[in-house]
Order: sequence, then structure tokens, then C-alpha cells
Amino acid sequence: MELTGLLEEPLRNAADTPNMTPTTLHHNIGRAGDLDAERPTIADLQRAQAHALAQGDRRRAAAYALVIRHRVVQAQSAAVRDAA
Repeated sequence: MELTGLLEEPLRNAADTPNMTPTTLHHNIGRAGDLDAERPTIADLQRAQAHALAQGDRRRAAAYALVIRHRVVQAQSAAVRDAA
């Protein structure tokens, strides 16, 4: 089992602690046409998740785990669809 699978559930449960304060970030990303070229790889997301864990930011690490999980499921679905 990969690291994301081991960490996802404990991180998701720990992210619901009452002492978490919400943060709001605003980003001006410009035109959306070039976003595919800027899309981080799963390895980039896993590094960001590990960095968040090292900083003690469980909520951000849990968010990365969910994004990674979603991307893996998408890739598996595409592989099955292409094999058929």
C-alpha cells in the first residue's frame, strides 16, 4: 500500500479538530487555458503533503491526500477505459 493510502484516513479524522483556524487565500491565476501545463504531478502533491505534515498542518495534508486519491482514481479509470 502506498503512503497516501496509509495517511488519508488518519489525516482526514485529525483535520476535524476544533483548534484549527480557517485560512483564506486569494489567487489571481489569470487565463485558465494554460492550467494543464501548470498541473502538479502526483509526486509534487506527495512532496507538498509531506511538507505540510512536517509543519504540523494536518488539514492541508489531508486536502493533498484527497487530491492525490482523486487523481489516482481518475488515472485508473482512464487506463481501464483505454484498455477496453
